[in-house]
Amino acid sequence: ALLAVERATDETAESVVEASLSLRELSYPELWRRTWPICAALMITVGSSMSVASWFNRVQSEDPLRTSLPQILFYTRLFADLLGRPATLIGCPSLSRCTATTSNRTVAVGVSALTRALGFVPIFFLYVTTDWIPRNDVVVIACVALFAFTSGYLATSCYQFAPSMLNEEEKATSCSKQASLINVCFSLAVLLGLVVSFSLKGV
Repeated sequence: ALLAVERATDETAESVVEASLSLRELSYPELWRRTWPICAALMITVGSSMSVASWFNRVQSEDPLRTSLPQILFYTRLFADLLGRPATLIGCPSLSRCTATTSNRTVAVGVSALTRALGFVPIFFLYVTTDWIPRNDVVVIACVALFAFTSGYLATSCYQFAPSMLNEEEKATSCSKQASLINVCFSLAVLLGLVVSFSLKGV
């Protein structure tokens, strides 16, 4: 009977240790290793958006007498970005409502962010700084609207998708900590976008 009690005590202690280990809060380096693809996608998305927006006052209209184009671009970006955020409810960025695996969704978000930045940002800066691309106000407004819409969509998707990179126990202990890490990445992306913009203005 005494041996049975000791065995039960040992088993209880082991289960308690295992439970405490499983509920251990992840450190920031561990969270970064889990979340870095989403953080990178967010930084690319937000950084490229900020670098483009800070150059609106340099965009020249096809009509030299029209000086309101920068303001139109500013409000176009503002409202298109806002519309892109609730669009994630339709686009299904959450794994709980999608059949895609975590790795596939991570690749999709990262490729989308990178393609969006490399496909639009260089062309936009060429449009602003050179005469290689013919001036067309309607086209540039439409392109800025699409760029801003995808910016809002991808940034919100990153926030919604990040928790799915943790298991259920890790979500219970480290989800708020992961959100803090993503917020830091967002702030760094804003700063990076402004640095890139000011660096190009100095060239």
